[in-house]
Amino acid sequence: MGIFCDAGFECVSLEFALQHFSKDEISDWFRHECGYRDEDEDEGDLELLATELGISEPDWENDAAIELWNNAVDSFDFLPQKTPISVIMAKAVCGAEKWISPISLAFSGNRCTDNVFFKYEYQAILLGIRLREHFNSGLPVINDSKDAVKRAKQEFPNIRWQRRKTVASAHNLRLADATKILRRNY
Repeated sequence: MGIFCDAGFECVSLEFALQHFSKDEISDWFRHECGYRDEDEDEGDLELLATELGISEPDWENDAAIELWNNAVDSFDFLPQKTPISVIMAKAVCGAEKWISPISLAFSGNRCTDNVFFKYEYQAILLGIRLREHFNSGLPVINDSKDAVKRAKQEFPNIRWQRRKTVASAHNLRLADATKILRRNY
């Protein structure tokens, strides 16, 4: 018996994201995801942006089409209504208790490497510790990231590492199945 915890990705609606992240954070995330950043507007998924704008990507040889596109982009707040928002979640499971907490917006590309992701796993361990406090018990908190467990052991008792299959209940936990959704930065 123990408290199993893991970090993972889940796609959420804008409504859910706005409960946990600021409009600016979400707008910056979407600008990055569709490749529409001031310093690098040529690269990225303009089709994603076109879907949100409700227009097709313009023929870049047609001045009228380009003007229509630019006007639409200028008036768009970059808060995606149609595009699911990818969020990194901390998850902790013990028996019937299944807790989730958003950690960060998940950026595509190389911004979520292993040496960064262990920090999210550490946040999952902190959520597991909070669940342990809820039960007022000394149950072990178990995670599958050796680096995150090593760091947590320096600060908290009874933290253990196990392989992924051991923490599968937390790994497979989805928002719809959570018994409690905690605010970010719990």
